[in-house]
Amino acid sequence: MARHGEDKTQKRLSVAKTRFFPRKSDTWTVRSIAGAYKKNESVPLAFVLRDMLNIAASMWEAKFIATSKDVLVNGKLREDYRFSVGLFDIIDFPKIKKKYRMVLDSKGRLSLNALDYAAKPEKLCKVKGKKAAKHGKFIISTNDGLMIEAKDAKIPVGATLKVSLPDHKILEILEMKKGNLAYVCGGTHASAVAKISDFVAGDMLKDEMVFLENEDGKFLTTEKYIFVLGANKPAIDLGSGAEAKEKQ
Repeated sequence: MARHGEDKTQKRLSVAKTRFFPRKSDTWTVRSIAGAYKKNESVPLAFVLRDMLNIAASMWEAKFIATSKDVLVNGKLREDYRFSVGLFDIIDFPKIKKKYRMVLDSKGRLSLNALDYAAKPEKLCKVKGKKAAKHGKFIISTNDGLMIEAKDAKIPVGATLKVSLPDHKILEILEMKKGNLAYVCGGTHASAVAKISDFVAGDMLKDEMVFLENEDGKFLTTEKYIFVLGANKPAIDLGSGAEAKEKQ
């Protein structure tokens, strides 16, 4: 017989490396629902609560916290414990006045940095596409599934947008050009912050490459791994927190 619908289960050994947790201690883990992010670029909300923040001791507690309307993601209430959370998203706990930013560690795994709870909620998203709409406007599609209406026709694909939360109003357009700060979101140099120094044009077979430079030296990465952070300093607060340590 033909299969109907998506799988409801997820084995630990098969999850993407963006999740950092013991893979052989149990067989199963929570599976993300289809959403704005790819499964290899995000983690489910229940995983954040139980395995990353240790707020919940079990999956039952993680489900209870989510359905108790105690968690905001990017300023919006999220009750589905399988909701996907990705890079630069903000997880907010209004009752305990704590807020976290999703970032990467040096091994490309998603981790959380603490934010100042009083700070304005803002995030970065990368422009993946652009199409004309009615009345001279444009619809901008981003890496996190947003569809933003804009009047500026000069917003290029590949640029990074600083948006307010939860209304997704464009606050700043950060173009990929020499001298700007960039955040590397993949590859060997994941989580590095560096200045853009040059570009290598791509073609039908090769991606555009970007030369970057920081205190550790110069390196090269593909354009798809680049988020522009700002001109001289990051346009958003990346938060503070230590890298995840190996669990015993």
